[in-house]
Amino acid sequence: MFLPAFLQCRRTRSAGAAIFRLAGAGAAMTDPPENMTGTPDPAREAGMDALSDVLRVAHLTGGVFLHAEFFAPWCIATRVGPEHCAPGLGPVLGPASHLIPYHYIIEGEFQVRVDGEDGADLTVGPGEVVLVPRNDLHLMGSDLSLAPVLGSDIIQPPKDGGLFSVRHGGNGARTRMICGFLGCADAECNPVISTLPPLLRLNAEQGGAAEWI
Repeated sequence: MFLPAFLQCRRTRSAGAAIFRLAGAGAAMTDPPENMTGTPDPAREAGMDALSDVLRVAHLTGGVFLHAEFFAPWCIATRVGPEHCAPGLGPVLGPASHLIPYHYIIEGEFQVRVDGEDGADLTVGPGEVVLVPRNDLHLMGSDLSLAPVLGSDIIQPPKDGGLFSVRHGGNGARTRMICGFLGCADAECNPVISTLPPLLRLNAEQGGAAEWI
């Protein structure tokens, strides 16, 4: 499983989640993907490494808890709460009171926007990660004009100790993603989190620091 640069492979397991702590910038890629092609972009790598440093300074902990498959047409509304992640995470997350959901896209693409925000919808594709720093209610889908389904209503419990799962939509193009969260003690008092935009899109595959686990 590919994770963004700011995640570290040293982890523990809880039912339905893989728990991790943030890695510093420059973490090594131990097993690069076979299908990675193209010349690295130094500017993108520098940006990813800089963000890794910023998020590490924010003292974040988190986990991966959900594998999702969507088929067009689809639209969901979601916000991540502790009850959505996995049982037994309290001792792992410690004092974390604010969750930052993120979605890493494996296949396909979708649109996303924060509910109630003006402006163009953000389109996210394979190899990209979108974070929602303030954990606002956000819409995701192949068509955001559709009536959204609540994400919490379509989550399936984990099987054999794996991740929670979602399989939802029609008969059209498939989008696959891994969903997780980062946690911090107090977002309002955290100068790093408070300065981030409502949605943050990263190209994880071209980051200079990434890992496979």
